[in-house]
Amino acid sequence: MTERFFLRIMAVGLTAVLLYGCTPSGTSLSGHFENSGGILFLDEITPEKTVVTLDTILLVNGNFNYRFKPEYEGIYRLRANDTSLIPFVAGVNDNLTFSGDARNLIGSYRVDGNISSQMLWETNRRVHEMYRLTDSLSRIFREAQRTNSPPPPSLDSCYYTHFLACKSALAALIENHPSELAAISIFHQRIGVNRFFSEQNDSALYRIMKGKLVAAHPDNPHIKALQEEFEYE
Repeated sequence: MTERFFLRIMAVGLTAVLLYGCTPSGTSLSGHFENSGGILFLDEITPEKTVVTLDTILLVNGNFNYRFKPEYEGIYRLRANDTSLIPFVAGVNDNLTFSGDARNLIGSYRVDGNISSQMLWETNRRVHEMYRLTDSLSRIFREAQRTNSPPPPSLDSCYYTHFLACKSALAALIENHPSELAAISIFHQRIGVNRFFSEQNDSALYRIMKGKLVAAHPDNPHIKALQEEFEYE
């Protein structure tokens, strides 16, 4: 009886080791995109804010399942082309799922798997709305020029009202999750040449974000780059 008992324990232990050893490590990216061209590019946004293409991901009938091994939590993007892309944050052992229409990734995509990627999705959604508004106001301005009419005086006030509303929403994302890596990307977000935030005008938010990020990710290269940026202000 005792011998059988120990044999069973050994068998269960061996099975557990084998299963654990067969479990893939790293971060998983999977999902489905309508109207895909068959490939996506995986880019990394480095701590120095440069873009490095890491790999090409093949899609089969719009589906993909890809795994890679980040050395640290970082900022990445899936790119169908230079204007259709999805930013996301991935740690060393995350599982992220994506969906959308490859013809309009920015306006249609969804991502699930971690808070930072959700924050970037919300940021992209709001900034995309701002770009649509800017395009509409630009058409009104060009039409006024074409007809030699003075542009409506409300154009500027309309733009800045929506700009400030978008900034307020982005600030709330940072304030609610200041230790998330996405906060860095959101703080540096811009529409055209206009940044929503600056280290000088939004110093209180910047200092809170920096402090929380350093405490949560002291060894992360993105945070070290942020500290150097802070020191040289």
